[in-house]
Formats: sequence, structure tokens, C-alpha cells
Amino acid sequence: MRAGRRGRLEPVVIDGRDHLTTAQTASYLGVRTQTVYAYVSRGLLRRTTIAGHRGSYFPLAQIEELHSRGRTPRAAGGGERIHTQITLIGADDTLSYRGREVQRLVADEVSYEEVCGLLWGVGEPVELRARPADAPLVAAAVSAMPARARAIDLLKVSVDLLGANDAMRGDLRPEAVVGAGARILGAAVDALALRASADADPPDRTRVDRPRSTDTGRPGHTDANQPRGTDTDRPGHTGSLAGRLVRALGGPATPQAEALLDAVLVLMADHDLAMSTRAARVAASTRAHPYAVVGAALGAMDSPMHGSSPRATYRIVAEAIDSPDACIAHIVESGSAPTGFGHQMYRERDPRAQCLARLLRAYAPEHPAVLATDRLTEAIEPWAQTFGNSDLWLGTLAHVLGWRAEAGALVFMLARTAGWVAHALEEYEAEPLRYRIAGVYVGVRPREDQRRDNSAPSSSPSRPTASTMTSSATPE
Repeated sequence: MRAGRRGRLEPVVIDGRDHLTTAQTASYLGVRTQTVYAYVSRGLLRRTTIAGHRGSYFPLAQIEELHSRGRTPRAAGGGERIHTQITLIGADDTLSYRGREVQRLVADEVSYEEVCGLLWGVGEPVELRARPADAPLVAAAVSAMPARARAIDLLKVSVDLLGANDAMRGDLRPEAVVGAGARILGAAVDALALRASADADPPDRTRVDRPRSTDTGRPGHTDANQPRGTDTDRPGHTGSLAGRLVRALGGPATPQAEALLDAVLVLMADHDLAMSTRAARVAASTRAHPYAVVGAALGAMDSPMHGSSPRATYRIVAEAIDSPDACIAHIVESGSAPTGFGHQMYRERDPRAQCLARLLRAYAPEHPAVLATDRLTEAIEPWAQTFGNSDLWLGTLAHVLGWRAEAGALVFMLARTAGWVAHALEEYEAEPLRYRIAGVYVGVRPREDQRRDNSAPSSSPSRPTASTMTSSATPE
């Protein structure tokens, strides 16, 4: 650390180690406070609290290491610099797919099927459906789920079964990869629809008693509140993915709800090199087949720091609906903005969140969740000098459409499948095995006197004697 700066910041000693406050950390790194918490979510900083004191504290040693790397708020990490033609996050906080701004795609009512065609280089809408032969696999995945399984577990198992049953899964030609991507998305929605149908119409007592989720959301939010599906929800229906998905998740079967969800899928289809997308590219770099690529991405997405964030924001919005003043006061007392605020890739605004907010205000302007989220952002953004992000509004979307807590995360994962396939297609054209990052070993090293000097030529291939082993040792 530079001389004088450490003294001026007056670190706090916790467990014998120097720590800085959130504001001190942001000042030292030259970033905003929400970026500090973005570093925490990425595992670059460890947060500590002190009983009886408000706010968070961060180890000075970690802060110094982060500063020495020359990190900036928009840095994506070390290693291979990946050249891509898929998605651009602009310096002016814009988001574009292959040169087309995402907010304009939504305004022009471009469908998710068309965006898949755009991202996958097809040039036309892609029909996103499973093959008729996949129906038994979908049914097997649904029936194999244990009682406490989450919907993302069903998605991961479905993708694995599809890959296991595709004899041509190793065909990495673009047209084959596009076909696999369409099949994965179609089968995933079929699986969710079949699970919803089985839960709504249980064939026996076992099904009646089966919990659908470990988190049922807000009190009083029961299956009786959900619209029942129609025959168009059954696997094999060839309507839009958004129309099938909104019904599979228990939402209203209306054209307006379908259009809303279609726009959300477009907004969330890709986001440059997010963690799950990097996992997809690493798998594709080894020439893993498309099902394994999506499986790798789902593994990275199934985490509290990435794909599960809309589940957390669902609960925050629920608290804001029930007791807005208490919710805001609790956040302020915590000393930091909660999940759903700030983003390391944007400076002033998340364009996806802005678009989502406009869509939800137009769809249900008086819905308690929309009003509560607006009130929450009006209070938190000026206080924390940050902005609401797409995770916050995905949680709000789930409330508006009457879904459970996990639904926003499911929409996120399914939408992002389009991006994972696009990055796999691009990676298959690049040099293979290019992500071998050298490790910096910091563990215990062998002692010099325990090493065998293999540099000296041996006169015999026989086993060395005790004298030769002793003489070859390096004296202490």
C-alpha cells in the first residue's frame, strides 16, 4: 500500500488483521460501493461484520492484492482474452446482440425464436421444440425427480438424458449444434409443463403429498391461485416458447402474458462473458458436445451468486409488499444494498432492468409488486448510489405473473441457453483447449534434502543404493 494512505484510512483490526469499511474500500480501489459488493459476489473480496456495529468490513490484504492487479469496475478477470462477435456491453450502458440494440429488439417485438436465429447465425426464426422421440425421456426425467427436487434439477437431468440418447451428439457442425439447442429448449419447457400437469392432476396419493418446491414463496400463495393449463401446454405443442413457458410455470394463459415473457426472454438471452457463459466456452473449447456445454453452464448458473439471484429478489419484493417501510429500514440498517442492486458491468444503469420495469408497469401498473419495487428503488438508489438490476425485476415479474420464487431464475436460465449455444458455436471455430491457465502454487514445498537429483546420468538402470541416494542429496 502506498505510504500515508494506510494511515489516513485508519483500518479496523478484526481477529488480528486490518480491515477497511465499505466506503474506505471503495475509495482505495477507486470504485463505487456497489462494485465492492460485486467483488464480494465474485469471490474477490471477503466481507466481515462486527456484532453491534453497522456495515461491512473487508480484509486490507485482499484489498491490496485486488488493487495490485489493476482491477477496474468493468474488468472481467484474467486469462485468455476472448474475441467475440455475439454481444456488446457498451461504455454508455447499452446492450446489443450482433450490432442490434436489445431494447430496440424488444420495442420492435422481435420474438425469442428470432433472437435465437440472430445469435446462432441462422438468419431466421428457429423453431424451439423437442423431437417426438424425446417425450419418453422428458417423462423419465420428471418421474425420476425426488420429492424435494428443484426445477433446475429437472432441467439438468433433462439435458443429460437428451445428450445420452442422441447418437449424433458429437456432430459439431453449426446446423447440428443449432438443432441440439432448439431441442434442449423445447424439451426443457416440455419437462416443466409435464411436471406442472402431474402436480395439478396427481394420479395417486403419493403425488398429492409431494411438495413442489422447498420454497413456496409468500404465505398464502397456493396452487389454488394459479390458472390451470390447457391442452396447448402438453409436450409436443409447437407454439411459441414464451406461450408454452408462461403456462408451464402457472402463469395466465393470455396473449399479453405471452408477449411480456417473450420480451423478457429476449432481454436475458445473452450478456457477454458471464460466469456460466465462460463455463460453456471452456467446455466447448474441449470440444464437448452441445448438451455437455449447456450442462456445464447450468452447473455454474445453479449458484446463489449467479442464477439464483432472482429467487432472493423475489423474497425482497415480498417483504416490500407486506411492509415497505420495515423492508427499507432493514436494508439501510444492514449498511449495504441488497441483491438486485448494482452490476459490475454497468456504470449508471442496467438497460435490461429499465426495459423490464417499463414492460411490467405497462402490463400491470397497479400490481402491488410493481408499486413495491418502484418504492424500493426510489428509496435505495439515492441512499446506496446504485441502481436496480435485472435480477430485481425478474423477482418482481414472478410476483406479477403469480409464480413461485424459483420461476424468475428458471426464466433467466432458459433465456440464457440461447447465449450459451451461440458462444459454443463461436468457440467450436476457435483453437481448442485454449483455456489452460497456469496456477500459482502457494502451498508447502518439498524440502531440498528430500529431493532426488535426477539430473546426474545413471550408470545402471538398477535401483540406487543407499550410498548413491545419500551422496546425491543436497546438504543443508
